[in-house]
Amino acid sequence: MSISGHVTQVQEKRSRIEIYLDVLDAIQNGKHLRTVIMYRSNISWTPLIRILRLLSEGLIINRSKTGRPFYELTDKGREVLHKFSNVVEWKRKIES
Repeated sequence: MSISGHVTQVQEKRSRIEIYLDVLDAIQNGKHLRTVIMYRSNISWTPLIRILRLLSEGLIINRSKTGRPFYELTDKGREVLHKFSNVVEWKRKIES
């Protein structure tokens, strides 16, 4: 299950922060290749590439394994994921 709580069907539109957190969560949980991250975070290719470029500015590391790029979280990325996940959860509780 993703940070935003979406499994297979969309219940409501995710916020931009929830989408970014879903990408970070997918990377943290071992989904390092772009296509796997795309499916795990439930977004299309073009937005994923844009998000990965932005997150590469300190939150994730782009590495290459046998010529294929894969991604890992930095310490800062793990910290951001943890803190913002708590905020999203808190927001969800308030809105319930």
